[in-house]
Amino acid sequence: MLARRRILLVTDSPDVAKPLTARRDRTKAAVLERYFTVVADERSHGRRPRTSSAE
Repeated sequence: MLARRRILLVTDSPDVAKPLTARRDRTKAAVLERYFTVVADERSHGRRPRTSSAE
C-alpha cells in the first residue's frame, strides 16, 4: 500500500458495515489512516467508494 500514491477503497456504508475484527483488516485501516488523506468520499447503492492520496 505504501508504494502507491493513491488508493481507491470501496467499503460498505457505515450504517451496515461490520466492525473490523481480523488483524489484517485492522492493520490496513491503521495504515490508511496514518499515511493517506481522504480526497473523495461518495455513497452509491449502499457502497462507499473513497479515494485516498498519500500525504
